[in-house]
Amino acid sequence: MSSAVTLSEYIMSELSLIQKVVRDQLKFLKELERPSLRRGLVTGAGDSHAASIFAQLVSRHSFLAVDPYELRLKTPFVGEGDLVAISVKGRTREVVKVAEALRGRGWRVISVTADEGSPLARVSDVVIKLVYGGGALPVGIGNFAAVLAALSWLFEGDTQPPEICEVKRGDHTLLECRDVVTVGEDIGVVSAYFTCLKLHEVLCMPCRYYSIEQFLHAILYSLSPSSLVIIFPGKERRKSIQLSKILETANIPYIYVNPPTTDTHLSLVLSEIIWGLSTIMNAVRRKGLKEPCFMSRKDLLTLSTPMIYGCESTLE
Repeated sequence: MSSAVTLSEYIMSELSLIQKVVRDQLKFLKELERPSLRRGLVTGAGDSHAASIFAQLVSRHSFLAVDPYELRLKTPFVGEGDLVAISVKGRTREVVKVAEALRGRGWRVISVTADEGSPLARVSDVVIKLVYGGGALPVGIGNFAAVLAALSWLFEGDTQPPEICEVKRGDHTLLECRDVVTVGEDIGVVSAYFTCLKLHEVLCMPCRYYSIEQFLHAILYSLSPSSLVIIFPGKERRKSIQLSKILETANIPYIYVNPPTTDTHLSLVLSEIIWGLSTIMNAVRRKGLKEPCFMSRKDLLTLSTPMIYGCESTLE
């Protein structure tokens, strides 16, 4: 990110590119032969794990999303199948290691990456290239949209750019809250997780994400009027509407993100994350942030980055 560009301008620019990024990605993939899939696993870290959850849901659970570190521990106990491994730069160390381990056990590895010469691509049987190479820092908005488009093509055969719906803004602002909890129903879990990650990265704001079922079992009781619950209803919405009524009765602030009904999972998730990022952008402006707050923690970045990408990698 250029020092001449403010963080809010950067986020706005990335948001304005989402439709083009998705359109270009689907146009590129339309010319390729879509691989036939067996049942299997999908893995990625950080934003890519949010994308893995998307893949699990749009595949109707024929592919299970698993954290790469947990999956690497379990590789001796899994049979054969397809592994979809997601890493924009193709250098996330645990993703590469699990791809190597499963390929050595006879699995077919399908990678989703922007770098066809990356370590992940080199251990893959099939590479699905991301055509958008920018935006990895500091928020990774365009990259995430490209990954979702690629997964939508891979699992659902989508080649037409989706409609991105306008979502009405809520009354509450992020900076008024002690903590934020994002809750998703069905495909809304993807939006809840991704938005929570961006709250951590951009604002260093405490955030937790849950499916509605997880949230109702215990987390609900720890909230107070200084908390904010953001509900991403997905397509189903019945439980989300019931949850909003529960929160209103308990006097717990909430925002119900309510995009119009859409035909595709991709358009729904993109609409919801655009709402979340726009809300974060407004908080960035109010705080006057010049860069994501995580980038000011050089002490932590120096220690954590080599653990994620390996000593030869740079911060992504």
